[in-house]
Amino acid sequence: MTRVSVSIPCYNAVSTTRKERWLRESIESVLNQTLTDLELLLIDDGSTDGTIEVLKEYTDDDRVTCIRQENRGYAGARNTGLEEGSGEYFAFIGQDDRWLPEKLERQLAIIEKMGADILHSNVYHIDEQGNRTGIRRSERPPEQTNNERFIRELFLGNFICIQSVTVRREAIAGHRFDENLHINCDHDIWLRLADECDIQYLDELLLEKRYHGDNTSGNYERMFEERKYIAEKAVELYPFLASLQDRKLGDAYYMYGKDSLEHGEVWRAQRSLLKAIRYDPSNAESYATLLMSLLGSRVGRKLVSRFSNPRPGRSWK
Repeated sequence: MTRVSVSIPCYNAVSTTRKERWLRESIESVLNQTLTDLELLLIDDGSTDGTIEVLKEYTDDDRVTCIRQENRGYAGARNTGLEEGSGEYFAFIGQDDRWLPEKLERQLAIIEKMGADILHSNVYHIDEQGNRTGIRRSERPPEQTNNERFIRELFLGNFICIQSVTVRREAIAGHRFDENLHINCDHDIWLRLADECDIQYLDELLLEKRYHGDNTSGNYERMFEERKYIAEKAVELYPFLASLQDRKLGDAYYMYGKDSLEHGEVWRAQRSLLKAIRYDPSNAESYATLLMSLLGSRVGRKLVSRFSNPRPGRSWK
């Protein structure tokens, strides 16, 4: 059995020269891992731009398999990776991200030493040119010393970056990504797994995650709906989260308001921020962003863009 099955969901990944360059960098960062006992599943999720032809160029490496399917969305492509992978472990990367060469080797050593089911790591942020612009976290995220507290923290903010994750086959075998979710399906599955899996964190920078204008996570309207949907599912699964639901909804409206302001939708931003304050009066960021919106579209957009965290969703802190 292969040790690690790696999947890359691909959708219209070569429609521009820069996208093709990012895709090739992603693929090559997997094939250049110091741990060589792996398979790479390149999943073309119904692309219309010739992505499959670029993917086929890599099949000279017998570790690479190309799979072309009708468009099922990001979660559907991730599920294909789980269904077709044969490894003892699964790992995930995006079509525009890069792993450091030792990523898999380091993570498997720690998983096997600690007996963890799921291991995630710290992350470099990179820009369109591949320059490092920061790191995901400067402090350790919550640990699973108290499982209910861990689930509460995970509910309030997703601190597990899927592209940094390696997971045991048996831990995820009975689960699939929710195909109703096109962006935040990873947050949903981590919440479902949290009550039955040992989730550990490795404080090493092993992934370069690229932020750019074409990120799926830039679809702020869909993200808003998905945040609400995930919150409802989680509260149904874990009733003890009900006391945090207003805070979570406040956060969803805050993010929607902030993103609306960044897109010049001042009236929509203000309505959303007022709802955010109603649901969670303790969030100072909602008040600050509302004040920025009162300065008008142009000034408000500049201010909120300048002071916003570049990653999708709020920090767990």
